[in-house]
Amino acid sequence: MYVERKDAIEAWHFTEADGRLCQNGGHHGRRVRVKPGLVLHVTPPLEMCARGLHASRGALDAVYYASPSPKKHLGVSRVRLWGTVIEGGDKLVAEYRECIAFAPCERELHEFACWCAERALALVENPDPRSVAAVRVKRAWLDGNATDNELAAAGSAAWSAAWSAAWSAAGYAARAAAGAAARAAAGAAAWAADAARAAAGDAQNAELERVLGKLLGCEARAR
Repeated sequence: MYVERKDAIEAWHFTEADGRLCQNGGHHGRRVRVKPGLVLHVTPPLEMCARGLHASRGALDAVYYASPSPKKHLGVSRVRLWGTVIEGGDKLVAEYRECIAFAPCERELHEFACWCAERALALVENPDPRSVAAVRVKRAWLDGNATDNELAAAGSAAWSAAWSAAWSAAGYAARAAAGAAARAAAGAAAWAADAARAAAGDAQNAELERVLGKLLGCEARAR
């Protein structure tokens, strides 16, 4: 389809925390760092996952596609897409992509993973204490009150709890939220959301968009 700039589609896109594009940081051979007002362009033909400027309508969908380099933190952009646009399931690829707002978001994604786990655990009668503790330690770690080793131990304990409960959604969500200190926030957020999806439904995407919209100062634009 073709979309006029005045009718641009608003969407979400993740980069590394400094704004550098996740795959190789390049665009037409130039090193690019995203910032508000930046417009990127790719001449058609476009091909999903291969050629063009990608984003997702839902923030949670965009998280699944976030792929930073090892141990790199993430940044999030609210973007507009126009020109030739192809939409396939949970992803769009466009001829033009404009950054509306940008901010590093590593902590917000980790906190969202904890939120998913806590929501799932709240629906379980007598949840395994190891799962509950894993989320508590993860929040302490975010505040600098738990070490990497303590977080790793809590994640391992939550893993055992998930197995003991025959891979319960709540137990796995807690394990995913805690994880290891080196795990990318995008992975923790996506895996925790996956595990809790049956319980949380569309509330997950709404919560993530609320948090990221507040971070970017564009709550009114978030769906």
